[in-house]
Amino acid sequence: MAEDVEGKYWETTVPSPWAMGAWPAPPNIPGPGPLAKTYTSIAVKNAIKAGFDGVEIHTMNCYLIDQFLQDVSNKQTDEYDGSIENCARFVLEIVDAVVKAVGEDRTAIRLSP
Repeated sequence: MAEDVEGKYWETTVPSPWAMGAWPAPPNIPGPGPLAKTYTSIAVKNAIKAGFDGVEIHTMNCYLIDQFLQDVSNKQTDEYDGSIENCARFVLEIVDAVVKAVGEDRTAIRLSP
């Protein structure tokens, strides 16, 4: 734990003697909804325009999608937590958005147990 100038403590992910300072507030987006699907569609179409054969969705190594799939990191209290169906909802929505943008023949997913 690092102490800031006001005596408040911030949890650190690695040992550090320095205070973390102000915590940036994320934008108020209720969840991965229309905005995320729009960005996914644009990114996928740009990859194909750039000459890639397809898109592989990487769902491992503690990246964002993996965090939704893991019960140790997914502590949300919405439609994306709890049951395996809810935890998988995020990745399935991404797969649907990618397939819709470029087709199922250009979409792959990499999973790890």
